[in-house]
Amino acid sequence: HGERSYPKSPQMKICDRTVAIPLGALLVFTLWHRHVPFSDAVPAAIAGGVSLVPKGLMLLTSLTYATAALRMAHHGVLTQQLNAMEWLASAHVICFDKTGTLTDAAPHVTEVIPMPGVDDEELVRMLGRYAGGALSRNATLAAIADACPGGMEQPGAEIPFTSRRRWSAVQFGSTSYLLGAPELFPPGALRDRAEREAQKGRRAVAFGLTLIPVAALDTDALPSTGIRPLGLVVFSEHLRPKTQETVEYFQSQGVTLKVLSGDAVDTVAAIAAAAGIESTGPPLDGTHLPEDAGDLQRLALGTSVVGRISPEGKRRMVVALREAGLYVTMIGDGVNDVPP
Repeated sequence: HGERSYPKSPQMKICDRTVAIPLGALLVFTLWHRHVPFSDAVPAAIAGGVSLVPKGLMLLTSLTYATAALRMAHHGVLTQQLNAMEWLASAHVICFDKTGTLTDAAPHVTEVIPMPGVDDEELVRMLGRYAGGALSRNATLAAIADACPGGMEQPGAEIPFTSRRRWSAVQFGSTSYLLGAPELFPPGALRDRAEREAQKGRRAVAFGLTLIPVAALDTDALPSTGIRPLGLVVFSEHLRPKTQETVEYFQSQGVTLKVLSGDAVDTVAAIAAAAGIESTGPPLDGTHLPEDAGDLQRLALGTSVVGRISPEGKRRMVVALREAGLYVTMIGDGVNDVPP
């Protein structure tokens, strides 16, 4: 049933004026008595007067949201809904993605490290072939293509990268090239090197090949055998301008900050520390989230950094924080990964 709006009687209108006029006069007297500067007194008097008028609070709220949206627009922020201002102001916890949010969106290749027995130039050539031929483009492939130029060869088949599987594949002829998280590849001499790079805040991806056709690969997991690791590609990421100032501001307002990223745990932890995010516990490996809701909630409340987390894991973390009675906001490209 919809609500019906009844007209006010003359007596009710007189009552409104009887209450509003003395309160308005009392507000003006209070501002004068406290010697409030004129530039501050006028907005305060208008705000107080409007809120005394019937239905004036709705107008005042809308004007406040509109003013806030205009102020944020000067900083390059697009507000799609005015009530988003209230949502952000009410947040207890803000979850950040890493790449493109805390750091620049475009990574840079700092080093290409071949496996023992692999020629440097041959590795660069194969990487260029992979990056140049892949049809599904992303920032990682663009950085590799810049560092390892190659031709635009048409691949026979392809498995694009997703944050869920954390690897991709491109087939040329009878050879399938693989690019993904180092821990998904067979252990080799470069595993320790990848971990050291992660501790420095750098991101490393492994590159390899297999004779298994792309069509025969399981899109959920790499095969445990038949993969030959070729080397590592190391990327550097820089904090975006004013990241540290923004983090400091949120924390000064009592907002808890958490980083949820699909990158290596050590890399995410190093970037979070460089950004100034206060550590509330040891970094968490998101590939091993507990199934029990209570255990997950305790972990979500007790850590500020989660790496190697899947889109479903991000959603579970946010739900766990919300069920703890917290108002949670998520910012960054990682929002696009979270299932509805």
